[in-house]
Amino acid sequence: MQIKGILKTGLLLSSVSCLTAPLHADVIGVHGKAGVWHMNYSGEFKDTGDLNSTLVDVEDDLGFDTETLGFAEISFEHPIPVVPNVKLGYLNIDTSETNNLSRTITFNGETFTANTDISSGFKAKMYDFTMYYELLDNWIQADVGLTVRYMDVDISAKTLDNAVSTEESFEFPLPLLYGNAQFDLPLTNVYANITANGIAIDDAYALDAQAAIGWMPLEFIGGEVGYRHFTIDADDLDDYEFDITLSGPYIALKADF
Repeated sequence: MQIKGILKTGLLLSSVSCLTAPLHADVIGVHGKAGVWHMNYSGEFKDTGDLNSTLVDVEDDLGFDTETLGFAEISFEHPIPVVPNVKLGYLNIDTSETNNLSRTITFNGETFTANTDISSGFKAKMYDFTMYYELLDNWIQADVGLTVRYMDVDISAKTLDNAVSTEESFEFPLPLLYGNAQFDLPLTNVYANITANGIAIDDAYALDAQAAIGWMPLEFIGGEVGYRHFTIDADDLDDYEFDITLSGPYIALKADF
């Protein structure tokens, strides 16, 4: 599925969802969250522009295992009708590993033979811009909207003696339908929250989902623990085939004003 097709269809579906829910907050509010995500890698990718390219397994071939990442998000809510609320998010992935290949792989026109030690890197910066409306705003809170995730990705691999090396970079916007639900437990400062960004078109799909339990011991400050699962599966995304999953627990501080 071409990225242009995903973008066009995603924007259409998300625009319809926003227009059918023109609700808004009663007061001005700012909500922030920052934390660390301890995630695991799984999956594979392939350069579809090269007929000789092989599927590269991020665990078995590149040695990617676990990584602890920092993330942050902030949202702004207001009482102006029709105008959507805004949420911004940022995630930075920067992983490098050294691994001994158990098989021969070809990536980006370069061949790395079996029993060779290679150093590989995966960097991905994700910038989220979300527009959303409130459906409910009491002990049950519900939001729907559209997220546009701008992804800046860099993949590299080289032998330890630098005899063979390659690097590929690409950038693309990824439109995602956005939904959020929070349930405040009565007579407590504890809440449960589920957030999801996702889209599925033909054989391509992406999903970024979080489930968390939080506690706000003070009026404006608290924290939460949760689990995050991000997967992207596409056969032709900027001339690459991806089936990558990042998942694991996270902990974060929260602030509501």
